[in-house]
Amino acid sequence: MKKGFTFVEIAVTLAIFSVITACIFLVMSSTRSMWYSSDSSIQLQQELRKALSQISDDLKQSSVNKIFLDPSLTLPFPNDGASYSTIVFFLNQGVDGSGVVQWSTNPVSYSLSGSQVIKTNQDGSTAVVANQISSLSFVRQVSDPNVVSISLSAQTTNQIGQTATASLDTEVAFRN
Repeated sequence: MKKGFTFVEIAVTLAIFSVITACIFLVMSSTRSMWYSSDSSIQLQQELRKALSQISDDLKQSSVNKIFLDPSLTLPFPNDGASYSTIVFFLNQGVDGSGVVQWSTNPVSYSLSGSQVIKTNQDGSTAVVANQISSLSFVRQVSDPNVVSISLSAQTTNQIGQTATASLDTEVAFRN
């Protein structure tokens, strides 16, 4: 009796091995796709949280009558419910001995430039607060003029060509 494998046995073995190999590559490809998609979404969420946190922390140090639409400070920020892409405001510097609030002499502003949120500091210097931002809006509520809503959206394309989008909103209530 001859020892060895027949052609049919080898063909069946190769077919089974090919199916198993194809399944493994399919699972690996799917896992890689999910990994990049999740990674992009997480990075966008971090950018949005970072920007919203910094903007709202600064804005909380201001007052309703100290926010404007333009750096020339000629247009007060209206409570018309409309959406604006820039906000300019003065920061609270503390209270003097007679109980009067002292305000910064130069304003701070936030605006969207390209895909970056830009902060213009009191000294006129600028800093990038967040990247990959597709929209930034500030809305002063009609129903409650002491509240400004901030909305941010971001979008990016990951290493394998998938587009990820995210958005976050918050509200800042002024104390005074």
